[in-house]
Amino acid sequence: MTFTVPHLSTSVANDTCYHHNVDNLGKTAISMAQGYVGSNNITLLVPKGQFGTRWEGGKDGASPTYISVMLSQITRVLFSEEDNILLEYLNECGREIEPTWFMPIIPTVLVNGCEGVGSGFSTYIPNYNPTDIVANIRRLLNGETMVPMDPWYKGFKGKIEKTDTNEGGCSSYTVTGDYKKVNDTHIRILELPIKLWTSQYKKFLTSSPLLQSYRFPSDVKSVNIDLFLTKENMEVAQKMGFLNAFKLTKKISTRNMHLFDEKGVHKKYTTPEQILEKFFHLRMEYYERRKINMLKNLQLEQLSGVVTGEMKIQELDNAIVELEASTASSLWLVELDSLERELGEAEEKEVKAPRKQKQSEGVAIGMSPEKKARKI
Repeated sequence: MTFTVPHLSTSVANDTCYHHNVDNLGKTAISMAQGYVGSNNITLLVPKGQFGTRWEGGKDGASPTYISVMLSQITRVLFSEEDNILLEYLNECGREIEPTWFMPIIPTVLVNGCEGVGSGFSTYIPNYNPTDIVANIRRLLNGETMVPMDPWYKGFKGKIEKTDTNEGGCSSYTVTGDYKKVNDTHIRILELPIKLWTSQYKKFLTSSPLLQSYRFPSDVKSVNIDLFLTKENMEVAQKMGFLNAFKLTKKISTRNMHLFDEKGVHKKYTTPEQILEKFFHLRMEYYERRKINMLKNLQLEQLSGVVTGEMKIQELDNAIVELEASTASSLWLVELDSLERELGEAEEKEVKAPRKQKQSEGVAIGMSPEKKARKI
């Protein structure tokens, strides 16, 4: 089912007795559907319309009135309906509303990251590759040691390299864009550091004394920026280092990863593996509870079938035997397999999708090519 963003916001506000500005729900829905580089590794909502691009970090989207969303198929894999009955639901004026928290099959806070400010603290958690997260969960299920995970952003063509790890285990990373030197007066920027939005980069280029002119592609979703310099300034940029001269690096770290646990207690984590391990034990507990609940339901169905004669008793007997033989680990593995299939199919669709965007020659923007560049 598809909803316009205002319709969804109003519906959620009514269902959850939301007491704040309903526009906040719309902004949340929009952010859950954004898939440009630097946003989500997995979009939980399917966007219908213009939800923004990396040109302005999503701020260049259409008015919420004209865009719609629907639940993504992968969201139903991440959040199994089998867990709904196990969740603790809030109560507002005698009315049951939303759960205190949901229980996905992998920690989505690592998949899509987290950044914000709370009372007395802030938090920043980079994005991580869902495939790496699944692989580490499999290792934990097998009693093996996890492999350290590095930040990862879907579609990012640059590099993310670990540069330092302190005694507490916090790591620092250098995020590097990409460029190509075309000739002695021409450089092409092929990628920008994560969350350096293209419009911000344009402002930087406008003020750069090194450039004669620059040219952006007509496609705001990609990075393919041509820079034109004099030979003298090209030499200056080379001495400075192209990455520094053209602002193609930035730093991120795991020094400020703060989260609330299942009891609402604020905790600081120094590695993504610590977050994953904490999640692992809680998720295992819920798989065990799920198995008990599923067995109970099958036994009730079996009893009802005996009374009414409507159910196929043998099929239920087989289902009960199969479920009794299963474990929390095996239930989890089945769902991890489903998630990996969904991720693989989504990636395959993106690769096979026809390229609608044609790289245009672009239009020269900024300083006139005839204008003499300042020597440094």
